[in-house]
Amino acid sequence: MAPNFGILREVSFIPLLPPIRERLLAKVYIVLLPITPDHIDWHGSFENYLEAKISPIRRMIEGELVLIPYGLKSKLRDCSAFIVEYDSIEFISRYFGIDSSKLRFKGAFLEDAMLSLAITKALFDDIDYEKINSFKLDSRVRQEEILDKRGRLWVDDSKATNIRIALIKKPLEGYY
Repeated sequence: MAPNFGILREVSFIPLLPPIRERLLAKVYIVLLPITPDHIDWHGSFENYLEAKISPIRRMIEGELVLIPYGLKSKLRDCSAFIVEYDSIEFISRYFGIDSSKLRFKGAFLEDAMLSLAITKALFDDIDYEKINSFKLDSRVRQEEILDKRGRLWVDDSKATNIRIALIKKPLEGYY
């Protein structure tokens, strides 16, 4: 019996892919967000963290889709799914035909929105800018823009989970 719907998840939340697929007769689509050192303390080492992220992908089957950060495909030689490696918002835009200038998101949220639209394009051959732009960010997870008296822009990036990640370039994309 062919799957009649799919399951789309970010990798952190997929410990049981085969049982879910078999029980629900669903195809699996995974988006692996960029792997940064913000959760190493949970896993003990960067290598353990990376393995925890890519392990579910190895169990994917032909006809399923995974979007992964560039450079990880060589670690997934035994994966039968269709793999798309991305390295930038520009690549996602070109590969899937998405116009990032039509999105209201900036920084890390822009990349999240682009990846969401990439999956929508792959599954339904549709890009709905209005729908994704209507998405409201949780008030606890946001990039708040503040202009001071001198007209300088300050960005409160509470999405960053620790100071090391807040200091890298990603949260600032779209601001320069």
